[in-house]
Parts: sequence; structure tokens; C-alpha cells
Amino acid sequence: MLLITLFRVDYDVRAMIESGAVAYELARPLDLYWLWYCRSLAARTAPVLLRMGPVILVAALFFGLRAPASPASAGLWVTSTCAAVLLSAAVATLLTTTLLWTVAADGINAVAFGLIWLFSGLVVPLPLFPDWLQPVLNVLPFRGMMDTPFRIYMGHIPPDQAILAIAHQLAWTVAFVMLGRFMVGAGTRKLVVQGG
Repeated sequence: MLLITLFRVDYDVRAMIESGAVAYELARPLDLYWLWYCRSLAARTAPVLLRMGPVILVAALFFGLRAPASPASAGLWVTSTCAAVLLSAAVATLLTTTLLWTVAADGINAVAFGLIWLFSGLVVPLPLFPDWLQPVLNVLPFRGMMDTPFRIYMGHIPPDQAILAIAHQLAWTVAFVMLGRFMVGAGTRKLVVQGG
């Protein structure tokens, strides 16, 4: 899950924008947003698929990893994890699109990294936050990147409520994709490459 929620702008895209090579990307008969989104998906899924088997095996044999709470929870956990990958890629692609306006992505990376890790449940489990903050955490998209799949796996979110949690993940994914596509469209209309 940590590899899925690893947030940073795409350094290859950053280098293309800094050097002006992004003009080649714009000349291709491809949708620039979907190209960057697919790169983000690949950056999340390839390392996870390569490491997942050995990590789960070692965790089950030596660290007491238990099976999901029920067969329904297992299926919903897989679905929620896939939704988390889609959501994480959409957020990372949105961060990458900000490079069209600011070449140095250090500021947006620092702010987004802290917010996402805190409010996804990685630093502090979300149920430990104060009660007055829980309604806000339930609306924000960040819980769908890590907290939701974990809680479905453990059975803290029962199967009848898991459908709504997955719908929450997918709704935020669509919102981030739409915003990202808008930003790429607006950015490429105003993009200046090598003074051209």
C-alpha cells in the first residue's frame, strides 16, 4: 500500500518540461493527460505486483498476517485496492500537471506529501483523530488511498458499507481526472517552450 500511495510528481515529465522536450509529447497523436495518467498507473502497479507475493508470504509465515475478515471482505478489499490505485494515480497526475505552470515542483510536492500521508491514515490511523474531525476526514479523498482498503481487509468496514466506501474512492477519482484533464488543456494552451 505504501508503494501505491507514494506521491511525487513524475520526474521524467518534470525533466521533459524543464528541457522543453514536452513539445514532442504535444506533437504526438495522444491525449497528454491520459499518457501521464497511464505512466502514473504503471509507476504504482509494476513495483507492487513484483513485490506483493514475497511480502505477503513472509508476513503470513513470520509476522502473523491473517486472512481477510471474510470472503466478501477479501473480494471487496481487492476492489478497494484497485480503486485506491486509480485514485492515487489521479492525484499524482494532478500534481504532475502543476508543472505546466511551475517548473520546480518542490513546493507542491512538500505540501501534498504531508497532507496525503497524514490524512490517508499512514501516519496516524484515522479512527484515532478527534470526533469533531471525523466528518471532514470522511469527505476528503485521502482515506481512499490507504485507510479504506486496510479497514475493509480487517473487517472494520463491513461488506454492506464497503460498497459506499469504494463508491467514495471512485467518485474522487473521477473528480481528480476531470480536474487534471482541465488543467492539462488550460496549461497546454498557454505553454511556452524554449521561448516559442
